[in-house]
Amino acid sequence: MRSALVVALMLLGGALGVSAQTENYQYYLSFPGDPILREVVLVFNTPVENTPAVMRTDEKPVGVPAPAQVVLSYLTITADEQAQSMELNFAISCQWLQQNHALENEVKVLKYDNGWIQFTPDLTGKDENFVYYHAEVDFPQILAIVASQQASSNPFLPAVVIILGLVAFSVAYWFVIRPRKPFAPLKKLKSEMRAPVIKEEPKAEERMVHALRKLRESASAREKQKHTKQHKKRG
Repeated sequence: MRSALVVALMLLGGALGVSAQTENYQYYLSFPGDPILREVVLVFNTPVENTPAVMRTDEKPVGVPAPAQVVLSYLTITADEQAQSMELNFAISCQWLQQNHALENEVKVLKYDNGWIQFTPDLTGKDENFVYYHAEVDFPQILAIVASQQASSNPFLPAVVIILGLVAFSVAYWFVIRPRKPFAPLKKLKSEMRAPVIKEEPKAEERMVHALRKLRESASAREKQKHTKQHKKRG
């Protein structure tokens, strides 16, 4: 569960730098101990009476639509007048990037001005735990630090890949590897049913048995004729 705690970050008696060439007034704010913000430089056209402040929160400011990307943090700038520009140094933990399936070069800073306007920060360094960035934003008031998630983070993607693989295998089997059908076409069956039945010739053994039977029958017939003639002579 994301923390709803709002962290108010303000440098009391913040350092004021004045550029004589551009007549801009710069306020340097540092944030020791903050896990994300390192330093913020706010630039104004005129000096402000009260030291500006930067508020960081996990909760989306009221009246602002949620960005399309996954949000690391929101920033709200509070000052007597709107800042002309802002330089932002911040860090993102490698663990957060891994948990949100985000690439370090896909981190963006968004400014809200009747819609989210995207700025691409410079990647200034990296160690085992954090990736460091520097961004310049014009006329900021509400900011969001976001990152785009990788497409492979979609939990349904493995299932889609498996289904597509099964479909491809089925198509290949049906048209390529599938054996021929075990039945003959209907026309071929009809033609074979109409064709005359040809008796097979008897084998050699059957022919020999048949010939012996004929010889025995002939010998038996001759014996009968012989006995008949002898009986007639005696009579």
